[in-house]
Amino acid sequence: MMYLIHEVETLTPINNKAKDICKFCKDYKGCLLTSEKDFDDLVETIKSVVRHANGLYPKTKPFSVTTNRMSCIHVVVNGNSDQQVVRFYIATITGVYRNGLNMPIRYFMLNGKEVQL
Repeated sequence: MMYLIHEVETLTPINNKAKDICKFCKDYKGCLLTSEKDFDDLVETIKSVVRHANGLYPKTKPFSVTTNRMSCIHVVVNGNSDQQVVRFYIATITGVYRNGLNMPIRYFMLNGKEVQL
């Protein structure tokens, strides 16, 4: 199964720590994850960046990472899901199709509809 990060929503940064994390996370928009291992590696990478930022800014509230398996990743303030800093929206790719010229065209399911990349 493959997954696509089709949207990275960064909310208004509340401090420099949030700004640094938002800047790091924006680069993952449009990233293709070819397996569940890639998804787990991405979550661990984000967690390590958040741990590092928590160490750099010890006087601010700690950030943490929560995940809704294979559909969303959230960076939140102090474990409170109402105070989100970054949201990753992830779509499941249901198939890969090719046209007559053997050029790859990828489709994925988004809200129950097939969407072309």
